[in-house]
Amino acid sequence: MTALTAPIILVIDDDETSRKSVTRLLEREGYRVAAAQDGREGLKLAGALQPDLILTDLVMPGVDGYELCRRLRAHDELSDVPIIIFTSTDDKDGRVLGLEAGADDFLPKPVEPGLLKARVRMITRLNRYRRIKAQRTRLTWVVENASEGYVLCNKEGLVTFCNSRARELLNLPVEPDGFALYPHLRKEFTPLPPEEWKKWPYLTNDSKLELLRPETTKLPACWLEVKVLTHYLGHDYEVLLRVADVTAEKNTQQSVWTFESLISHKLRTPLTKISWGVSFIQKKADKLSLKQIVEFANQASGGVEDLKSVLEEILAYINAPTAVPGGQGMLLTAVTDTVQETAGLLGLSPVQLEPWTFLPPSVYLSKPAFEMICFELLQNSKKFHPDHNPHVTVNVSFENGFVQFGFTDDGTGLSPDQLAQAVKPYYQAEKGFSGQVPGMGLGLTMVCTMVQKVGGKVRLRNRSDRKGLVVEFMVPVARAE
Repeated sequence: MTALTAPIILVIDDDETSRKSVTRLLEREGYRVAAAQDGREGLKLAGALQPDLILTDLVMPGVDGYELCRRLRAHDELSDVPIIIFTSTDDKDGRVLGLEAGADDFLPKPVEPGLLKARVRMITRLNRYRRIKAQRTRLTWVVENASEGYVLCNKEGLVTFCNSRARELLNLPVEPDGFALYPHLRKEFTPLPPEEWKKWPYLTNDSKLELLRPETTKLPACWLEVKVLTHYLGHDYEVLLRVADVTAEKNTQQSVWTFESLISHKLRTPLTKISWGVSFIQKKADKLSLKQIVEFANQASGGVEDLKSVLEEILAYINAPTAVPGGQGMLLTAVTDTVQETAGLLGLSPVQLEPWTFLPPSVYLSKPAFEMICFELLQNSKKFHPDHNPHVTVNVSFENGFVQFGFTDDGTGLSPDQLAQAVKPYYQAEKGFSGQVPGMGLGLTMVCTMVQKVGGKVRLRNRSDRKGLVVEFMVPVARAE
């Protein structure tokens, strides 16, 4: 035992000679010993020291051994500390009272050194083992319920422990003990950076590594962040890996970069038109014919209109109305007028509204948000229709506490990849991202954001009967106040 790891023993005895004798005996055995001269002082020291064992006399003024045991057993933090009572009597009834009060064992007075050392050694070992086992039980519970995966490997790189989350993230077998981890990781993932992983299992402490499972036709890409903690104990070596799924963060970061890049392209193209047209007229006006000047002016004007359109789209996305209603929500009697007024505003033919039967009075969505959703969906239908004159049908239904709105057009529809990507900001099918190919813009992203904020969902699918797109969004019925 070392001075910092030796068990702490508290000796409580009003007899100074006995108290000092027991203290010296236990200190020579390597224990850390504290002493108190009565029960009250003993209770204070016990609370401060959290001892591994308490040795107490039975007969003391004030708080005697029985009362001391009862108070210790009623204490939240001291209730499981072993207690040995010193007693000079062989009274069986007194021992029964001591056991009922919470004592674990008895030693006769005067104390026999050999018996005392043997009894203390046995009880402190058992108590330490019990505490360690309880701590491990709590730690196991925490690890098993953690959102991160934990894997412990030995110096051969074989798994000695892993929690259920690690088995899930790394696709490990149900019984992974003795499983060679690194060959499995190389098969399932791309270890990054590779030069660090090649040191396996002797990784650099506190390393931040990654595992990438590349995207396939069936599965999206998966990013795992791996942190390392290594430990040497004599000739033994262990490496602990903490594994966290950071796919969502990576995707968010990528979406932000893509959004910024595409907006940059969207803005750069009309600005180039404006700058080129105006600059050419300014520098060459005296050499240009009237027809050429008009041509370049029209080009600059077209750039202005394009820039205006892009800025309006961005501002609409940023300043989208709140979807959460201030009161009872939007009355469904307003659906017909809102849809037809929006169609007229966009220069579309009247929308066909399919008749509906039973509907609740209102939905949990603000009217400005519904108006914006109608505008974006009908505008997209017009934009992607070959003749820019779509035939749109709107139907409304009610099921399981949600009202579903379906907007169906007869345009070109979308490819499977476009259906999956269309709700991302400024997603476009053109790989070059020149900004000139009409994309889905920010409209569907805004629609999804507003609908999701009130607990709803959005779904896109192609028509099954002919070319065209169906956009469905469902929102909950208005909540009663």
